[in-house]
Amino acid sequence: MNLSGQHIVLAGGGLAGAFLSILLAQEGAEVTLYEKRPDPRQVEDLGKRSINLAISVRGLTALDRIESNFDWDKDLIPMRGRMIHGMDGHQQFQPYSPNPEFYINSVSRGSLNTNLLTLAEATGRVKVEFSSQVEAVDLASKKMTIKSERGNLEKSCERIIGVDGTASAVRKAIVASGDGQARTDFLNYDYKELHMPPNSKGHHAIEKEALHIWPRKKFMLIGLPNPDGSYTCTLFLPNKGDLSFDSLQSASETKLFFEEFFPNIPELIPDYLVQFASNPLGKLGTIHVRPWYFRDGAALVGDAAHGIVPFYGQGMNCAFESCGLLLDSIKREGSWEAAFKSYSESRMIDADAIAALAIRNFHEMQDHVADDRFLFRKSVLREIENRYDAFATEYSLVTFSNEPYSFAKRQGELQISLLDKITENHDTIDQIDWSKADLLVKDYLQNLA
Repeated sequence: MNLSGQHIVLAGGGLAGAFLSILLAQEGAEVTLYEKRPDPRQVEDLGKRSINLAISVRGLTALDRIESNFDWDKDLIPMRGRMIHGMDGHQQFQPYSPNPEFYINSVSRGSLNTNLLTLAEATGRVKVEFSSQVEAVDLASKKMTIKSERGNLEKSCERIIGVDGTASAVRKAIVASGDGQARTDFLNYDYKELHMPPNSKGHHAIEKEALHIWPRKKFMLIGLPNPDGSYTCTLFLPNKGDLSFDSLQSASETKLFFEEFFPNIPELIPDYLVQFASNPLGKLGTIHVRPWYFRDGAALVGDAAHGIVPFYGQGMNCAFESCGLLLDSIKREGSWEAAFKSYSESRMIDADAIAALAIRNFHEMQDHVADDRFLFRKSVLREIENRYDAFATEYSLVTFSNEPYSFAKRQGELQISLLDKITENHDTIDQIDWSKADLLVKDYLQNLA
C-alpha cells in the first residue's frame, strides 16, 4: 500500500510514537502526533519516568531504518554483563556472552526521545502537538477528544494508531467497540527508583560497564549507568507482607532494611532515605489485548498493545521492532484492515513469548543469579556456546539477534532439557563428560535445523 499523502494520527509521542512517526513519514505519510507531556527539549525534568533503559540488537536494528546519519552509539554505555553484589559485599561479574562483542547498552530515555522527536520534525511530514492528550476515541464516528491547554477539542481521525502506553485511550476504544478484550496481570511487586550520584571525582562509583544486581531471593535492587557518572537504581519489592513496601512506613524501618540487605547503598546513595520517602511507587504488570486493531481505523503498538515487565530489558526493543513490523505489513498489504490484521495476528505470538520470558527472568534475577547450581549450569551453557558457532542460548537469541521471540522461547525450553541431561549427577564443569555432551549438543543442533 502506498502511503504517500495519507494522513495518520498517532496518539503518544514517547519513544515508540516518535520512532513510528519517522518510519511513516519516510514512506510519504503525513503524520500528526499528539503527546500529553510538554516538549522535552524545553522542559528539564518531566519526572516519574526512568531516565535510562537497556537497548540491544533489536532496538539498534530498528533505529537503522531511520534515513539519517545520526550517531546513535555516542549516547550508549556498554553493559557487558551482570555485576552481582552479595550480602557480604563481595562482587561477582557474570558476562552476558563469551563473545566480547555481545553486550547490551544503557541509554538515556530523555536524550533518545528528544533525538527521535527532532528527527521526526526534520522529515517535514510530522506535526507534533505537545501538551495534547488523546483522551477518548469514537471509532464509529472516527472522532477523538483532545485534552489540551486550550481545553477539550474534538477532531477527526480517519486513521489512528495508539502508541499511548499502558493507559492507552485507543486501546480502551477498541475494547469499547465490542471487538476487543484487554486485561492487565499485575505482579505482587512494586518498584521505586533511587538516584546514585557520581563519586567525589565525578566518576561512576561502581563498575561502569555492567548492569548491577543486588539479588535477595524475594526482592532485588538493580542499577544502570548514566553518562554523567550516576546510576539509576530500582528497588523491586513485594507490595504487601513482612518485607515489602507496605512494611517500610518510617525512616527507621527503611534504614534498618537497607543496612541489613543493601549495606553498601547508604555510602553510595547518601540521601537514600529522603529519596525513598519522596519518590513514587510504580506498578508492574503485563498487558494482554485481543485484537490490536479495529477494522481499518485503529491499531496498537508498543505498551498499548503488549506492555511487559522490564526484566528482560526488551520493552523498548520490542516496541521498536513492532513499529517496523507494522510498517512492513502496511507496505505489503492492499488495505488498512488487512495490514492491521496481519500485523496484529502475527506479532501477538512473539509479544506473548517475550512477556512470559520477562516474568521468568524476573525470578532468575532475584532468586538464582547468586545460586551455585544456577551458576554451574550457566557456565556449562557458556562452554557449549564457546564450542559451537551454531549454538546460541535463549538469552543470546533474545538480546543479540533478531530471531522471533517465540523461536527464542522454544529454544530456551529445549536448552533446559539439554542442560538437565549434560549436568545430571554433576556439580562442577570439570566433571562434565564432553564426549557425551557433544553428542547431545549435535542432536540438538540437528533438530534445530
